[in-house]
Amino acid sequence: MRRSILLLTLTAFCASLLFSSGSLGASYWQKSKEKKQKASAAVPPGKKDNEKPFNEVIKGFDKIPGLFDFYMNKKDLQVYMAIKPDQFGKEYLCNVTRTAGDGTFAEGGLQGDYFLFTLKQVGKRVQFIQTNVNLRADSSAELSKSLERSISRAIFGSTIVASTADTSGAILIDPSSILVSDVDNINYFVGSEGKTGFRFDRENSNFGAIKSFPQNSEIDVVLHYKSDKPNSGMTLASPYSLFMTYHYSLSTLPEGNYRPRLADDRIGMFQTIYQDYTNLDTETPYVRYVNRWNLEKKDSTAALSEPKEPVVYWLENTTPEEYRDDIREGVLSWNKAFEAAGFKNAIVVKQMPDTADWDPADVRFNVIRWIVWPTQRYGAIGPSRKDPYSGQIYDADVMIVANTIRNIFAYADNFIEPTSKANGTGRSPFEVKIEDLPAGNRNWE
Repeated sequence: MRRSILLLTLTAFCASLLFSSGSLGASYWQKSKEKKQKASAAVPPGKKDNEKPFNEVIKGFDKIPGLFDFYMNKKDLQVYMAIKPDQFGKEYLCNVTRTAGDGTFAEGGLQGDYFLFTLKQVGKRVQFIQTNVNLRADSSAELSKSLERSISRAIFGSTIVASTADTSGAILIDPSSILVSDVDNINYFVGSEGKTGFRFDRENSNFGAIKSFPQNSEIDVVLHYKSDKPNSGMTLASPYSLFMTYHYSLSTLPEGNYRPRLADDRIGMFQTIYQDYTNLDTETPYVRYVNRWNLEKKDSTAALSEPKEPVVYWLENTTPEEYRDDIREGVLSWNKAFEAAGFKNAIVVKQMPDTADWDPADVRFNVIRWIVWPTQRYGAIGPSRKDPYSGQIYDADVMIVANTIRNIFAYADNFIEPTSKANGTGRSPFEVKIEDLPAGNRNWE
């Protein structure tokens, strides 16, 4: 009897638990459903719950309108970049220039990488996708689809979406993770390979000046590198720290009716080279275009005519005044060669004023630059940038190393006065021995 009562009690208790848990579960799911409904009602359609409204994000920021609109808080150097709907999927050029070096490991003023890129939104991120132009096929060719599946593009950088879209559909991104970065891979080339220990210091790196125009946006970044190793170098203020400044030019592709010219292998010249898979009945897939300026005659019927748009070089305002006329004369002497090709005054040289509001790294200007690099032996170099599709040159700079002048005088002195009397060593001043070099320049041992 007692056993039956116990079983009935246990059965009743279990039943109460069953019904209670059911009501508790229903209550829980009902409350959970209500919370979700409230949350969804609080977030407008198309708005991510972690994204703020466009105008709220840029409140207190200065707008820099242009090809890409930038917003900058000059107090804390925070920057946002706006991307309009029609800018996704469109190709742009990214040009990188090291505008200020350290004088020991890397010179300032040197043109760096340049490449085509498109913008792509993937979920909550925006990617800068680098175009692969090494292999190509005409879009009408059947092989073009196969080529798309056979080669890869690359991500130059990516960042999160920082706002909801404004009324025009534009969104904001924080470009610092892409642009304020070790773009030249100094960590490897100077730090690891150079055994200096220098590594990128994100905390002490920042944006500099930003300008934007209808066809291009110009961005400066100041990058700091630090090391735990003592590094000797005659140009370093400290063996543990150095700064480098880089300049980004984001621009549209050159426009116009430029026609590429096939290179002739009998003549040495800089070339744009790619593999063409449009047709397979050619001896080689390689196509070579001459890198050249887009010069067109004003008068196409004249044997000698001025160009519609001459090649304009600017003498940087850092060039010593006593050398400006000679440099200008040297550049203009190349006009004789262009006259043989039918162009009069093909090259023009102008002086960059001290009041110029543009940067020498701006891709709209070809600049003859004057740099100081005590450890460099070359006299001058003249890198250029061209359209990766056609070989059309759109930007060219000439870098003259200040030591060149001193070296020229030294050569002249060596001819005028015997070496043994000039320096008392009995050997040429250009016969360099390792003991003659400062300790910081002996790494190549």
